[in-house]
Amino acid sequence: MIYWFRQNNTGGYFSDPAINVIIEAPSAVEANTLAQEHGIYFDGVSKRKDCGCCGDRWYEVTEQDALTETELEQWFINSPTMFEGRVQQSFGQKIKGILFVGNFSDPNKFNLKYNDLYFSKNS
Repeated sequence: MIYWFRQNNTGGYFSDPAINVIIEAPSAVEANTLAQEHGIYFDGVSKRKDCGCCGDRWYEVTEQDALTETELEQWFINSPTMFEGRVQQSFGQKIKGILFVGNFSDPNKFNLKYNDLYFSKNS
């Protein structure tokens, strides 16, 4: 299954690893573990990393959040501006728009601008 982690703009800025992190994993538990291995954390407010007013930067996914590759593709087709051009320069650092983690058959089919600012793939 595919799990989509959307970064909350807590404190008024985005941070690494990317604004959107899309992880392919057999379960939500494994997706959450992979997310943490790639720099995502779920306890930002309690550890005072994130703004208490804005909320945590990241939230864990559940099994109900699972998407198929076809469902994810529909998000890209119906909301392309949600992904393209969403590179944020934050404190002099450019944040990637999307990070794919997993064995996606062909992430290029989503018609994203393929460069290191918009899109990257880690297995």
